[in-house]
Amino acid sequence: MVPDPPSLVCFHELSAPLATEQILNSAFVLPISQATNFFISLFPKNGLVYMAAIQRLHCEGYRSEAWSLVKKGLQEAESADNILIQASAMCGIEGKPKEGLEFLDKISDPNIERYYTIKGNLLKSIDEREEAAKCWEKAIEIDPTDSMPMNNLGYYYSKNHDYKKAEQVYRSGIAAMPNLAHFYAHLVDALYFQDRYHEAMNCYSHAMQMPDEAFESYDATSMRDNIEQMMSAWSSRIENAGGR
Repeated sequence: MVPDPPSLVCFHELSAPLATEQILNSAFVLPISQATNFFISLFPKNGLVYMAAIQRLHCEGYRSEAWSLVKKGLQEAESADNILIQASAMCGIEGKPKEGLEFLDKISDPNIERYYTIKGNLLKSIDEREEAAKCWEKAIEIDPTDSMPMNNLGYYYSKNHDYKKAEQVYRSGIAAMPNLAHFYAHLVDALYFQDRYHEAMNCYSHAMQMPDEAFESYDATSMRDNIEQMMSAWSSRIENAGGR
């Protein structure tokens, strides 16, 4: 049994996974720092709970408190890997990729969630793009439903003008996550630069018909406006290409 914390939550049976979920998703009445400290006091050795608390503090703008909790967690948690992952992600956000890579070097299990995605992002920040792409490929191999490394890898191939490989990545994303509109939008670019205008238009048409929630963090109205503008601009090219 867990004592009910005033004005915080009222769970009589609280596990570490549930605590992690509540830290990341709940709207607390008390200040975030008090809320996270409460959960840490319940699970003082759990790396996942530390990770969630650190992430929530950092996202809410309490960066110094987040880093203080990183230091505490690395000293007290039974497993530090999840804390190190979050610390490396924070380094990426704060523009300190080399420090982030140093945190990743201390992780005991590189197959932990987000490891290869974050490592790829950090490597990209120091212009080691080929190594970054290898990391994103590994991340997709571990979790083919993780959209971030797919987006990053597809963009990498597009920037290198390897539109066929970009197409393959985005089609894999569509196969694994058919309800995400941005994969269709990115696929359009890969098809367009292969002079496959008709297929590109069909992809855009499909994206236009998808519900708002399919656009995830993207602004659905803005993306639809961009799609309409692009379709209008390309219509003459499609006609000149003989409907390809």
